[in-house]
Amino acid sequence: MVDGKGRVERIPYELCVLVSLRDALRRREIWVVGANRSRNPEDDLPADFEDNRDVHYAAIRQPQDAGEFIDALQGKLRTSLDRFERALAEGTTGGVAIVKKHGEPWIRVSPPEKQEEPESLVAIKGEIERRWGPRTRTSSTAKTATWPVRTGRARRCPCSPCTCSSPPWCTSTRC
Repeated sequence: MVDGKGRVERIPYELCVLVSLRDALRRREIWVVGANRSRNPEDDLPADFEDNRDVHYAAIRQPQDAGEFIDALQGKLRTSLDRFERALAEGTTGGVAIVKKHGEPWIRVSPPEKQEEPESLVAIKGEIERRWGPRTRTSSTAKTATWPVRTGRARRCPCSPCTCSSPPWCTSTRC
């Protein structure tokens, strides 16, 4: 961010500042007065939080001691990693494996097998087809769909690409 003469380059510097501000807002380290999304995190606490801290912690089933919370979290993590390590050794990970790629360890996840279509989805598709006829494509590369109408002529939805499920319930302002 400094040029050859030792001067700060303004545009890269401003971009770095903006990125830092964005990250701090996301972490809620800083906040914007009067904003809703980026408001002071203290405003999210109940008004009586300090007076009834033990009640609020009990409601979310968390210890008040940070060390105790961290120890419990680390214990869960260790247990989960031990179970994963045993599953890797036994080959019961469901398609997850640790492999080498370019000499570095990578986690490989096999794609899941195709599942059967749920009966409810089959029933919904059947009802849509019964009411409005089958949805067809004009070609394999078409971006817009056509729907047969009751008059027998095909009507084209002007959404491009079509974002609605079917013209009868299309809420797009372009349709």
